[in-house]
Amino acid sequence: MARIAPDTSDDDLPVVTPEGSEALDEPTDDSDVVSEPSESSVSTISLSKYVNAIIDGYKKDTQFSKALKAGVESGIYVVKNGLLYLAEPDGNRLCIPNVKVGEGRDDTGKNLREMLIEHCHEVLGHMAARKMNGMLRKEYYWKTMVEDVKKYVDSCHSCQTRKTAPTKQYGKNHPLPIPEAPWRIISMDFMVNLPTSAIGGQKFNSLVVFVDLLSKMCHLVPTKTTVNGEGVARIYFEQIS
Repeated sequence: MARIAPDTSDDDLPVVTPEGSEALDEPTDDSDVVSEPSESSVSTISLSKYVNAIIDGYKKDTQFSKALKAGVESGIYVVKNGLLYLAEPDGNRLCIPNVKVGEGRDDTGKNLREMLIEHCHEVLGHMAARKMNGMLRKEYYWKTMVEDVKKYVDSCHSCQTRKTAPTKQYGKNHPLPIPEAPWRIISMDFMVNLPTSAIGGQKFNSLVVFVDLLSKMCHLVPTKTTVNGEGVARIYFEQIS
């Protein structure tokens, strides 16, 4: 069963029950006892030991420090047992501040948001960011959740090295043919939003750059940022062809 926090329902979804005793119980006395991992212990994560850190984190968080007063007064947020929730018709979502908890590699703790994203990513079997957002958004809330999840998935080493591309395998790269004569094959690019210059009574603020791939000779033609495809074609036939 895929769970993000202790829960007894039969949903095969990575959900959490942030409210009530099931999600935020005080840890038991035998929590430090090492035992064989079970399906429940492997696929769940408890926030009970991080409650104080979450409550303190609200005061330092840029978004939720304002929500504690203005947000609660407007009815957008609610506070229960010191925890801040985003009030929604289908259920409240626990607000997660940008706070570090536990023990990190540099002894400064690990970001709680990253811990939730990492756990959800593992439980869902390294699914895409869209699936993870759907699961996390059911119970948790913070403003940059979508961006944070995408950044984590894009940086996941396992996803980058083990997942195969859904497209057909690309063929081998082939070098471009060597031109037989100058100006037979060219490249073209634009330099735009340049300082305005007047030439022959006309004003220009861009350049069309033509480069001969054989001799590497470069030819610059003044133009405007408003030039269209027909105008570029006219420049080519008048200046290059």
